[in-house]
Amino acid sequence: MSGTGKDSTARAFDNLSHGNEPVFWKGMPSVQRNEFMKFKDKVAHINPSLKDYMRQFGYNDVKEFANAIKQANCDGKPEKLANFDKFFDDEQKRIVEKALSKNDIVFVTTRLGAWMLDNINIKVMLIKTSINRAKDAWGRRDKDRPDLMKFESIEQLSDYFNERDEGDIARYKQVYNIDIENHDGFYTIDAHANDPDKRAWIILQELKKKKLV
Repeated sequence: MSGTGKDSTARAFDNLSHGNEPVFWKGMPSVQRNEFMKFKDKVAHINPSLKDYMRQFGYNDVKEFANAIKQANCDGKPEKLANFDKFFDDEQKRIVEKALSKNDIVFVTTRLGAWMLDNINIKVMLIKTSINRAKDAWGRRDKDRPDLMKFESIEQLSDYFNERDEGDIARYKQVYNIDIENHDGFYTIDAHANDPDKRAWIILQELKKKKLV
């Protein structure tokens, strides 16, 4: 779901692979940090910015844009907006294929990547309640999420995440017949109990256990 830390987890893995200091897990043992450094310059993070595409259609708010796509899918107009989901998925596949040709590990953190891409080695589902997502996002709104500055309280932000979840769940079922609440086939991580650095370590151990790295 939105705000669970998909991008921050991928960034943590990449940063650690370059020998950067852990941002959250300050006491990470050096032996574990050395495990990440085996993948220096071999990690890619793919997340085509939805916001960049949104602005092409004159939207700045994710929820409003999602509602516009939903309405366009119902009406069939405007055609370009009605076909946006397919366009975005095709663009994502193209970018991922290019990244795979150059890197050993590729994180794809778009919402539907786990369902829409072929030949995925591991699917990860990050679990975090809306109130915890709101609490985590609240302190970094001005830096990472200026679009959330309009909310006046953590409770309002939590309501926003809940509303967006409901809209996303409904739209993906309608457009793709995909249930993004279904965890079957996913390796789940408690994103509240584990910060991004620890999530990266958990994912690395799972990759090793499956002999993928």
